[in-house]
Amino acid sequence: MPVFHFKIISPESEDFSLEIEVKENQTFENLYTSICDCLDLKSKVFASFNICNDTWDKTETTIWLNKGSAKSVKGKVLLMKSCKMRDFVDKDVKIIFESDFLQTTSFQIQVIDIYPAKQKVDYPFCVRKEGDLILHDFNNEIIMDEKGADELKDSLLKDFENLLEDEFDELDDF
Repeated sequence: MPVFHFKIISPESEDFSLEIEVKENQTFENLYTSICDCLDLKSKVFASFNICNDTWDKTETTIWLNKGSAKSVKGKVLLMKSCKMRDFVDKDVKIIFESDFLQTTSFQIQVIDIYPAKQKVDYPFCVRKEGDLILHDFNNEIIMDEKGADELKDSLLKDFENLLEDEFDELDDF
């Protein structure tokens, strides 16, 4: 059975990378759980994997919900627990992982290799973790210098502007 070897990087942490192997018959929920376990992340209220084209434009989204109800995405509900890797992933796929706003996390994910599963390996399997991951935890007080505060402010304003643009884009469809 084929295994997808993923490389996961963070746009906010240049020295950070994570490599995880996942079997083709496993789900995005398996990948999600493995990422959280490898990085000691708390369980999220909302997270998504966005399948992207070559220029990182989102084409399809699969979601994971800890609470609440599923919402449709482009007319379909794609839950991580029911989306198998083999149905979405190939050697050229690009994926953006995004999580909730309380501990914002965003990763870019690419397949770096596909090969047969190894005997006696429990998949998903964390192959390598390098560098430090920068997380913005809004549950706790953040202590930072003026430059860091300005960067955080700019980032939050940009996220807010993007959110507003998305809301207006949805209204245009009516």
